[in-house]
Amino acid sequence: MNAPGAERRCPRCGAAFRCGIDDSCGCWCARDFPPLPPEPGIAGCLCPRCLAERVRRVREAEGPR
Repeated sequence: MNAPGAERRCPRCGAAFRCGIDDSCGCWCARDFPPLPPEPGIAGCLCPRCLAERVRRVREAEGPR
């Protein structure tokens, strides 16, 4: 298990990023991005850049609302 605020590595690009799961106001991923289903073949948390790209791809696939 990772320590609170531990540095993690993105399973997609390998970038280091800080996990904020134990922050008093919640993790940056929950504050800054909508919830998404897990990405097939990817285990773990994505870095901010890869998560933003995933959100963009999911929205494109959903089409106009």
